[in-house]
Amino acid sequence: MYINGNKKLSENITPQMERTIEKCSKLIRLHSISSKPESLKDKRELSNDEKEYYNKSEFNKYVDDAYLLMGKAYFWEMEYATASKLLERASQKFRNEHIQHEAKIWLSRCHVEQEDFREAEKVLIDLEKDKSLPKDLTGDFFTICSDYYIKQDQYQNAIPYLKKAIDHTKKKNKKIRYTFILAQLYEETNNHNKAFKQYEAVINMNPVDKLEFNAKLERARLYKITNRSGDKVKRELEKMLQDDKNEEYRDQIYYALGKITVEENNFSQALDYYKKSIAHNTKNKNQKGLSYLSIADIYFQKKKYSNAQAYYDSAVTTLESSYPGYMDLFIKTQHLTKLVDNLNTIERQDSLQKVAKMEPAKREQVINQLINKQKEAEQQKRRAQQKPSNYQTSLRRQTSNQGSTESEWYFYSPRALKRGKSEFISRWGNRELKDNWRIASRNQAEFNDFSEEGQQQAQKPKQQQYSRTNKQYYIQNLPLTDSAMEVSHQKIQEAYFNVGKIYMNDLNNQTKAIEAFQKLNERYPDNPFKLSCYYNMYKLYNNLDNPNQAERYKNKILNEFPESNHAKVLSNPSYFRELENQKNQAEKLYSETLELYHNSQYGKVLSNCRKAKDQFKDSVYLSKFAFLEALTIGQTQDIVSFRNRLLSIVKTFPNAEVSRQAGNILSYLKKTELQQINKKFVQNKPGTNNRKNLYSNKNKQNIPSIQEEEDSLYTFDEKEPYYFAIIANPEKIDIGKLKFQLINFNLDYFLQKDYNTASKEFNEFYNIITVKKFKNYDTAKDYYDLLTKRKERVFSEIDSNEYRYFFISVKNYLTLLDKKSIIEYIKFFKEKAI
Repeated sequence: MYINGNKKLSENITPQMERTIEKCSKLIRLHSISSKPESLKDKRELSNDEKEYYNKSEFNKYVDDAYLLMGKAYFWEMEYATASKLLERASQKFRNEHIQHEAKIWLSRCHVEQEDFREAEKVLIDLEKDKSLPKDLTGDFFTICSDYYIKQDQYQNAIPYLKKAIDHTKKKNKKIRYTFILAQLYEETNNHNKAFKQYEAVINMNPVDKLEFNAKLERARLYKITNRSGDKVKRELEKMLQDDKNEEYRDQIYYALGKITVEENNFSQALDYYKKSIAHNTKNKNQKGLSYLSIADIYFQKKKYSNAQAYYDSAVTTLESSYPGYMDLFIKTQHLTKLVDNLNTIERQDSLQKVAKMEPAKREQVINQLINKQKEAEQQKRRAQQKPSNYQTSLRRQTSNQGSTESEWYFYSPRALKRGKSEFISRWGNRELKDNWRIASRNQAEFNDFSEEGQQQAQKPKQQQYSRTNKQYYIQNLPLTDSAMEVSHQKIQEAYFNVGKIYMNDLNNQTKAIEAFQKLNERYPDNPFKLSCYYNMYKLYNNLDNPNQAERYKNKILNEFPESNHAKVLSNPSYFRELENQKNQAEKLYSETLELYHNSQYGKVLSNCRKAKDQFKDSVYLSKFAFLEALTIGQTQDIVSFRNRLLSIVKTFPNAEVSRQAGNILSYLKKTELQQINKKFVQNKPGTNNRKNLYSNKNKQNIPSIQEEEDSLYTFDEKEPYYFAIIANPEKIDIGKLKFQLINFNLDYFLQKDYNTASKEFNEFYNIITVKKFKNYDTAKDYYDLLTKRKERVFSEIDSNEYRYFFISVKNYLTLLDKKSIIEYIKFFKEKAI
């Protein structure tokens, strides 16, 4: 109803409003008179008029106006809370009835703008009951009542008040605007004939050009609903196209013509109108988005999904996110984008395979033709830059030739160009064509670079960039080897399967879904998706009431994949119920086992975990039992056993939640493995913060022995050459100083030996310092024993938890560097080497 609430408008008028507030504040501060008149103070009896005057709180007649005016100023600045306080004071403090009523009307507007409809209702009810409401404020009262209901989408309730507001409004522009809003309300409440008449009333009131144009446009939209002639409306719209004053609105006129022709089922003409609407659009992004959307809807209805995707994508990037149904539109676009991506994959791989299978001479000829066309296109572009007037003609000719002769070759596919533009917009946004366009939204680009998608793209090996006039540009993607051709076929298979799923689940086009699954099975009889294709076609044919074909694919599943879950479901309708019972049993056993773990009954925990392995082979709870078993091993056995069991979980259940938890513990173990050596890892009980030692003999009773899955990584050989090594934490130890002290130790005790001392990074947490090399085990052990006796010469003032030293055979050293973990070797070293 009102034009306030626009931040831009508020910012534009703020200087004037601030000036108003300043002047009103000055008037109140300097000229307010609240003292009672001396002449009436001592008077014994006062007349009614004198009493009324004496009881006033303010005796300057301009102060109440100042409060009201200041409240309005804050309102226009969108400072509704401050405005409300001032207007409430104006409505209660002063006895000027006109000021009181006007302040209440503006106070109700403040409440409505803040969506405090309960307070607004109280004020409006009070005003409606007040019989002394001045006539010149009646129109304003009915207007705010109408706005009160409109803001709550209660359009039917708003109409009576708006009609009264129109009747009590004298200003022509307001009356025209309110009539236009009344027409919109009738339209919203499906009273289209009344809406049509109100739009006509607006036109007959000789409004400003923009309002007249919009009224005619809205009236044109209602022609079919109100059973009026479409030809007459189209003639009127076409006449509007010829009027120069409507030049900036031609996009909307063409859009309205498109809507009319859609109603007449003339879709080709509608597409033409919508495209003209886009071509004539210069400023109105929302209108352009609506035209894109209308074109996309036509293509989607005709099941031309590639075209539909391109226009839906343009609509999504053009329309505001507040557009009604935007999220549904976005999801629909995502589905179509997935579909088109997979269709393009099939087309591209088929094209690449076709060229790859050519004789070398023929392939060379095709590539040379493409290079020559590219060179010619570049020359035309250079000439066009020199002769701008010829540019559009040459470009159209070039595009036309490419579209007619090379449509199957993906390098010059018009769809590929459109797809590239779409990908550009999705990454960079709808950028203005100007210099340094990448800098326009640097923060957003930097954010995207660190997103998950950006990191995944960064991890992909970069492909060599070649010019389009370089043969390698065309050769690099051709599957010229058996392995590359196999990868290409795999891409096609996966794409066909994805196409079928998208048609089936996202677009609800069951016929197209069947075609995709059938084509996949026909082209690749042994494809890895065959079972899923059979089952999907079984369901699709059932949905299409084709029991014969459904039975056919059911039998294929039973005969070709008898052990699959699909076959078990088809042959045993209660299969899923049985699976659910098994799941309940597994869940119950897991809860019992978890309670046993909490109570430190580790022998029973391990026993239950083994029972679960045998009893619930396909249960989702297997990973949970495996993790609980690993935690128990962590409580009862050495760190190596615990670590190996965690590695087994990550390998066996890569997609399970416990795999992530196991990975986190492994990372912690790796980071702290120096501190963990010779200790048993103490794992917190789930749901507690206790870290008490659980390794008493009592806790170890009745624990079954566990055979580790891996044999030792390391071997013992006395005759092999050896190194001495120190693993140290560089965050806690000065590696250079430690290396220097080790060299001094060698000079003091092994001056005649030519030992080489070196250091390097061992893993992301530790460094390794080596002394090499020793002839055999005995010489290495003698060195180790002497350093152990003279430890303070090397490790003085160094925390013993931040380093470990040992000697190691050359063969084992290479294994150690490959593993980048010392726990296993230290265990081996203690058991075998010393």
